[in-house]
Amino acid sequence: MTISKVSLTSHPSDYQTTNAPHNTHYNSSSVIPSYSPTSNNSYSDVTPTSSILPENSTIPNCEPELRLDGDSESGFNGKIVPFSLKIIGCSKFEVANTTAFANFAPVDDITVTPDGILFPGFSDDYVLLSLFALDTYGNVILKSYELHFGSINMPILVLGPDSQPASGVRVYGNATEYPGVSQECTTVASGQCSLTNLPPTTIGLVARTDDNSIAVSGLASTTSQVTLKLTPFTEPNGDSSFDVNNGTSGWTEGTLSQSLKIKRDTTLTVSTNGAYDLQSASGSFKVHPSTKTAYIKYKFITSEVPGGFFGTRYNDYYSVTIRSNTGAYVTVSNSMNALGLGAFDAGGATDWFTLSLEVPANTKSVDYNVGVSNVADNLYDSSVVVAKVGDLQCDQCGDCSSCPTDPMCQPSCKSPRPMSCDFYRNCAEGQLGCGPGGYPLAYGEKNCNKFVKNLKYFSAAGREWIFGTMLCLQTAMVPVLEPCTATCSSFENAAFDSHPGCYVKSGFCGLQCPDVLATMMTVSTDLISLKSLKQVAQTSGLCIEKLIQTLTGCTGDVILGLS
Repeated sequence: MTISKVSLTSHPSDYQTTNAPHNTHYNSSSVIPSYSPTSNNSYSDVTPTSSILPENSTIPNCEPELRLDGDSESGFNGKIVPFSLKIIGCSKFEVANTTAFANFAPVDDITVTPDGILFPGFSDDYVLLSLFALDTYGNVILKSYELHFGSINMPILVLGPDSQPASGVRVYGNATEYPGVSQECTTVASGQCSLTNLPPTTIGLVARTDDNSIAVSGLASTTSQVTLKLTPFTEPNGDSSFDVNNGTSGWTEGTLSQSLKIKRDTTLTVSTNGAYDLQSASGSFKVHPSTKTAYIKYKFITSEVPGGFFGTRYNDYYSVTIRSNTGAYVTVSNSMNALGLGAFDAGGATDWFTLSLEVPANTKSVDYNVGVSNVADNLYDSSVVVAKVGDLQCDQCGDCSSCPTDPMCQPSCKSPRPMSCDFYRNCAEGQLGCGPGGYPLAYGEKNCNKFVKNLKYFSAAGREWIFGTMLCLQTAMVPVLEPCTATCSSFENAAFDSHPGCYVKSGFCGLQCPDVLATMMTVSTDLISLKSLKQVAQTSGLCIEKLIQTLTGCTGDVILGLS
């Protein structure tokens, strides 16, 4: 048996929209590797291959590993730079039955040996690299990687509060549109360092020192020098109080507005106001004795969404940071495209978000910083609206009356929004804190974003299935999180258990071959085993015969181990 090569053409999608005068499209596709459990519940560049073992396999316990050599899924890679994918462990590649796809098209100029695959490099900014192969024991290997390529080297100058070059400062740059993809550099005596191989997308920048000084910015990657000026922790003045206008008074910048409907309901708005660079505001407050948590409630509003520019390079950005005088620190940065179109209403506003910081017992004060920036032009403004800042003495998870900042007390966590992947970061990760290697961020969020970034390769029916599955998977996790008894491990198990049911319930049985192939190239063996899919379909009284026929006809019996 052989694995044949196919290619998929893109379908028009109504998910990405553009309009004049923004006339440059920003197309992208995003990929992550398939999941393989490890002893520490982490996901890395060296993982088991998630192989499917045919019944006639001579070593059913063999699970070879693949290693990327020269490129990384978590960083920015150079364009047209050769790299390889090596197989290590218990078997080798069957050369005649190994093929790779880049953005759903076969890669013809690769060199395959029993020990690995050599790629000549790619010129695209984003590549979904999918591997379909057999090993020397007849095991089927399905694997996909998200690789980001760029050629922009961005020089950075960090200045201290005294405006002098600051050395030894770590600068973190993250691609806000692609969670988990980042790079860091450390400034030398001149206060300079560079982030390299950046793609043309919004880059969030954070510089922080050991003495609790920070600098935050966000902009489209550029070859021009970017200057960051560190801001020290600011102690509150005597007039600042959480009890005055919900903590929205006394900030350095921003506009106060009072609701006409609710007396004393005051909000603070930090807007781009037609500026090209980051606009920011900060406020400092004393905390009450025995405070356990400081928080800020905010929403992001951008006129880019109603203007029709979602999915373009005009990817406006915001950041929110909380610091304590005891050195505790949390920051979140996000952008329009990263949030997903489903996160916005028709006017371009998100739901309210809450960012919380657990503070040490001896904390006396906290400092908030909010920033928002236009990206690529200054024609369509964006803003961050702050409804409330404060502190809490509660530690009772799930008690929304006394602990309103609990993630699962937020409306968007109780009822996830369609066409959005934000649930995994704001709700699941916010509640559990599994870290960058846990299921919420390293699998749930990334797989969700991967589907969204590859919508153009699916038909209208395929896109409908994607959005239905996204919402089903997130909604299924709400009751798992709400009792406050979930752990990272139990959440992961429940999430994987929900996959086959949501796939089938959302209409996988009715998908045509191109959509089935696009799904397998996108999420690899997240389809799990045929046995598990059979069990769910039979229990649900769904179309098991059609399902088997569709999978077999599209991918061949070698892919599913049906020989």
